[in-house]
Amino acid sequence: MKKYKIKNAFIGFNKNNFSQKSFKFKIIFYFYRFKFLILLLILYLMILILAIIKNKPKLIHNNIEKKIENNSNIKSNIDLNDEFFQIKEVQEQIKSKNLTYINTIFGERNKVGNALMTLNNLINICENIKCKNIIIPSGLTPIIKNPIFYKEYNINIFPYSYKNKIKIDIQLNTDTIFRFRYRKKAHNIELQVIKNELLNNIPKYKGNPNDLIIKIRSGDIFIDHMEPNYSQPPLCFYQKIINNCKFNDIIILSNGHENPVVDELIKIYPKIKYLEGAIELAIAIIINAFNFVMPMSTFPRYLLWLNSNLRNLYVYEIGFYHFKKSNYTIHIMKPSQKYLQVMNHKWKNTKEQLNLMLKENCINSKMTSYSMS
Repeated sequence: MKKYKIKNAFIGFNKNNFSQKSFKFKIIFYFYRFKFLILLLILYLMILILAIIKNKPKLIHNNIEKKIENNSNIKSNIDLNDEFFQIKEVQEQIKSKNLTYINTIFGERNKVGNALMTLNNLINICENIKCKNIIIPSGLTPIIKNPIFYKEYNINIFPYSYKNKIKIDIQLNTDTIFRFRYRKKAHNIELQVIKNELLNNIPKYKGNPNDLIIKIRSGDIFIDHMEPNYSQPPLCFYQKIINNCKFNDIIILSNGHENPVVDELIKIYPKIKYLEGAIELAIAIIINAFNFVMPMSTFPRYLLWLNSNLRNLYVYEIGFYHFKKSNYTIHIMKPSQKYLQVMNHKWKNTKEQLNLMLKENCINSKMTSYSMS
């Protein structure tokens, strides 16, 4: 009955009386009288906004592709004195394709860590020779899905899906591009340029200052890829960190159980959380970690350049560990002489090495800490 009275009150409304009502009441009256038109207008605007959002990437992509077509008349950027052009594979492609300008370069790696390192090298090269386009390695397909414009150097970074859509001038599919460094110039880490695109394609994860994230390398180097430089830390290294520091949650990220340390840690510390695979979630955890234990692996090494939370980095000093990002504390444990003799640059996944990883004693091993501010 109450609703009925309100309805009739609006139908028989006196215009003279209305001028005496409050502004708020006027709004209510006009909304009720024209509600269908207002709702239709709102619906139309919502559809229009959704259409603009949906088509925006296409417009960006089309604009970038137009830029590509307009680069053909630019002055040659080939300088045979440059270290990049001294690579034999590069010289062969310039000659066979009769190139006068390097517009687009591509380097292939199918694993995330190696692909990040390769992309960083491609960006460094493109900055130096002033090329315009990079096609990223296939290993980054899950996390880079849209083109990125690197405004500072006027470089377009294209997802791997563009490989067959854009003419590639220089294509390097070997370790050449992965290991390339300018000897006479600083090796800049330029991965911040992909951070926004990466964050759009991984799960949302909020790091906890009281959690410890442990990345353990497993998989290929324990199966069929015996890379001499990829010896891994022993069990006691992880135990010393866990026992000497108080953490709420301890999360192990790994790509399998082939590394014997994984199962031993889970057995010793039943409350440990273990995550295998789930590459996008692993990336989200690493770039948001506050306390991180580093393995011998390029995967976390390059992702940590995108981490603005990092407070403590734990490293076992075997092989490379250098990491120049500032505002954190690095804790380094030196291996025993025996561990170095058996492991350092000698990884072959032998029974002796696997046994030593579990039996090595770190009681006398000190953890040295340095502030990287």
